[in-house]
Amino acid sequence: MRNRADAEAWEEFVNVYTPLIRRVAKAHGMQDADANEIVQDVLLAILKAIPAYQQKEQVGSFRKWLTTIARNKAINRISRMPRENGRRDDSFDIGNMPAGLSQLDEAENEIEKQWRQQIFVLAAHEIRAQVQPLTWSAFWMSAVDDRSCESVAKELGMSLGSVYVARSRVLAKIRDWVRSYSAKWEGEAS
Repeated sequence: MRNRADAEAWEEFVNVYTPLIRRVAKAHGMQDADANEIVQDVLLAILKAIPAYQQKEQVGSFRKWLTTIARNKAINRISRMPRENGRRDDSFDIGNMPAGLSQLDEAENEIEKQWRQQIFVLAAHEIRAQVQPLTWSAFWMSAVDDRSCESVAKELGMSLGSVYVARSRVLAKIRDWVRSYSAKWEGEAS
């Protein structure tokens, strides 16, 4: 991503992080238009700041850097929002440090949670295309829908062992995909 001309890398970045940033903004009570503006603000800030980004040794440092930019843009947007009925909810205001810090921590945790969900969605989409439909169904029903392997085996007409194997293999593929994808973003400083 340091190369602004790398359209493929930027498109991938936008596809992964736009829904994440939007969900976090909406989770903090923003209307669609405000959430979309925060997405644009964050993406523009990243575009401007990425050449100066320095990869740190710790895992997740790119997401932490991204989170800091997203958080600062959200704070700026919230502080500029018009007061409703003459008041604005100042619990997120920087001037109210205890509540503000608490909500910033919550925002960071929410971004991490949303990132994990978004990466799972991408991984699931990729891996589903690589396995047989029956294998995918056994995985999804037992691991995601949290149904017992016995009931899944019975419903799909599979042996219990086959359900366990399907679940294990798909989970391993998803973990490998996520590890590789995360390393790509973290390792290259994107």
